[in-house]
Amino acid sequence: VLGAMNLIDCINVNLLTPYVDRMVSEFLGRPTDDAHVVQTVGLLIGLYSLCEVLFSPFWGFLADRFGRRPIMLVGLGGSAVAPVLFGFAGSLPMAFFARGLDGFFCGNVGVTKTYLGEIVDKTNEARGFSFLAVCFSLGLFVGPVLGGQLVEPAKWAPGLFGDTIFDSHPYLLPNL
Repeated sequence: VLGAMNLIDCINVNLLTPYVDRMVSEFLGRPTDDAHVVQTVGLLIGLYSLCEVLFSPFWGFLADRFGRRPIMLVGLGGSAVAPVLFGFAGSLPMAFFARGLDGFFCGNVGVTKTYLGEIVDKTNEARGFSFLAVCFSLGLFVGPVLGGQLVEPAKWAPGLFGDTIFDSHPYLLPNL
């Protein structure tokens, strides 16, 4: 379960990289190579990590006060909802809100590692922590692949996705 949570968080970090320049370009009505688009893309991508860093102490405090499991479940729920909001974003402010929210809930990743440290012992500590590293690395691969393959489904599978919600929200499917 901890590995899956780590994998999901890592997928969420970079799921948008294959298409975010087009998304921002559409919102701003400028070409993808426009300086303002490029700067905005950088801010949108970086916002996730900024929120993760800023809110990690908050999640740690909550985990100490209310327990690791409930806080991890809240983080997991938020990490499931925030990308969907991002996929539904119809404006740049909504995309920034959803991205920040996703980073906010990912601040929970420290709680996951703390919990793992509490449930392993000397006989399985290395295996447990290396498994988290494998999940993280797998997420670095899976995120962009999913984002690139599933974006704009009404264009690549019009018989299946044409005249559906994916016509008006081309960035939704990778975020489901």
